[in-house]
Amino acid sequence: MSATAPKLLGKLSRHAITLVSGVLVLGALLSFTVYRYTSRAEDARIAAEFEHRADVRGALTREIFDYYKSSVYALKSLFEGSHMVRREEFRQVASDILKRFPGITALEWIPVVPDNDRAEIERQLSQETGRPFQFS
Repeated sequence: MSATAPKLLGKLSRHAITLVSGVLVLGALLSFTVYRYTSRAEDARIAAEFEHRADVRGALTREIFDYYKSSVYALKSLFEGSHMVRREEFRQVASDILKRFPGITALEWIPVVPDNDRAEIERQLSQETGRPFQFS
């Protein structure tokens, strides 16, 4: 072997090391770039799916509330269509609503009673319920 051979091998080795290092750095940069791109794409997909599910849930909730609200309008119609709604009429309509709409847990019959009718209404309610009744 000649004296120039070790020099040539040293140069090749440095050149090879530089080339390999360059390929490694380029590979790492490319890998990082692909990772960032796919990570952002996955985040965008997850956000879009969440938005879609939230929209569907919101629409369903609005639909259910509208369904329940329509039942309360039946009670409103009862009061609008009658001069004086009696307790029994209210009970019939309310019990039907409560059966059909389990999300409605209570409907109360609370009439407005003028002061001059108070004693008579208390007497009637005491008679209907079979126990003393008094507004508080």
